[in-house]
Amino acid sequence: MFHLNTVFVSRGIESLSGCLIKLLRSVRRKRKVFRKYKDINHPAVKSACRVARVELRKSRRNFEEKLALNIRNDSKSFFAYSRSRSRNKVHVGPVYDNSGSMTAIDFEMVNSFNGHFASVFTTEDISSIPTPSVSSVPSHNIFSDINFTTQHDVLQALSKLRVDKTAGPDEVSARLLIEIKDNIVYPLFVIFRKSLDEGVVPND
Repeated sequence: MFHLNTVFVSRGIESLSGCLIKLLRSVRRKRKVFRKYKDINHPAVKSACRVARVELRKSRRNFEEKLALNIRNDSKSFFAYSRSRSRNKVHVGPVYDNSGSMTAIDFEMVNSFNGHFASVFTTEDISSIPTPSVSSVPSHNIFSDINFTTQHDVLQALSKLRVDKTAGPDEVSARLLIEIKDNIVYPLFVIFRKSLDEGVVPND
C-alpha cells in the first residue's frame, strides 16, 4: 500500500499516513510474532495475520476512495491504478511489416506503424504560399472576445489549470504554475494586456 500511495496518489489528495502507520505496525507485529513462534498455526501468529489483513483491507479501501474522489483533478492516477489492478493486460502486436511478414519485435512494429502513418499524409507544396493581404490586426478589432481586464482574471485562469495534464512546449508544468500563481499573476497580466492591446504575440 505504501508503494501504491507513492506511485498513484498526487499531492492533491490528503495524506494516508494514519492508515499506513497502522498497517505497517500490524505487519511488523505479524513478522515479530512469527519469528518468535516459527509456526503459522500458532494462535498468536494467526491472530497477528488476521489483524494485518484487516488493516490492509482498510488501507486499500481508504486509498481507492480517495483516488475516486480526486478523479476530477487527477484522472491519470485513477486510471493508472485501475489498469494495474486489471487481470486482462492489453498488448500491441504482433503486426505485419512492410514486406508482409508478421513481427512482434518492438523496433520493427514501431517502424511498421511509422511507415503506415507516413503513407497516409499528403506532401504539401510550399513553394508558392500566398502572402496575406493584411499584415497586422486592425485596431478596431483587437481580440475583442478575450477579456483580461484585471489581475483577478489571470489568477482565475491559472487556478483552472489541470494538474494532471502534461507540460507544453515550454516544459512548464501546470502544477508549478498553480503553486506560484500569486507571484506571477502581475507579470503575466502585463504581458497579456500589452499583447491584447497591441494585437501582437511576443516572440519568446
